[in-house]
Amino acid sequence: MISILLAFALLAAPQAASPPLSSPAQVALDAFRAKMDVVRERHRRAGPPESVAGEIARMAELDQTARKSHGVPDTLDDADADAAEAAIWRDIDTLDAANTDRLKALVPKDGWFHNSRDGVQTGANAWLIVQHSPDNAFMERTLARMGPLARRGEVNGRDYALLLDRVEMFKGRPQIYGSQGACDGARWVIWTVKDPATVDARRARIGFGETQAQTIKRLPIGKPCTKRFVPPNAG
Repeated sequence: MISILLAFALLAAPQAASPPLSSPAQVALDAFRAKMDVVRERHRRAGPPESVAGEIARMAELDQTARKSHGVPDTLDDADADAAEAAIWRDIDTLDAANTDRLKALVPKDGWFHNSRDGVQTGANAWLIVQHSPDNAFMERTLARMGPLARRGEVNGRDYALLLDRVEMFKGRPQIYGSQGACDGARWVIWTVKDPATVDARRARIGFGETQAQTIKRLPIGKPCTKRFVPPNAG
């Protein structure tokens, strides 16, 4: 099963276009692209996907490969490291946009994927694309479709909770399940949580699978956030 990465949002405006990369930064970008090319070439050699599930699985694999491979060598100085990561994230942003556009064409006519009909993994893979989508309106539409399905067990409750928190955070509102973090300009923090005293009870009801304390321990809360990055989710 492809592991899921929980994306953190930065509380900063997008940076302007960067000048040409230095040689060390370009090497780091090329190394990232080479890892992505390995996956794309394997997909190409396998031929066209035989099903919607297969196509979405390939999209999710690219998503995860990108997020696992975006780091830059510690040997780079700060300027080169920042430039390389910015360039890598431009590639990831392009991938996320392409995945979003394709997923929109694959969503079932009734609005979203059902675990019993389309498969648990297909629903999880599709959710992953939405969770990382640059299209906030698409995220909100998907959230509305997932809600009733989550209550019937046709959507993973944890996936629904993560997407709900993401949407609430992007709207500047307190999150419900306390799953999302943000950079406050210096360190990673948990985004504001509604009724924090009862957050674990809400998590238990939705089937989140861990307490908020466990989430905080797993994520780099309190660590410096001088660079944009996405820490791994152990789920």
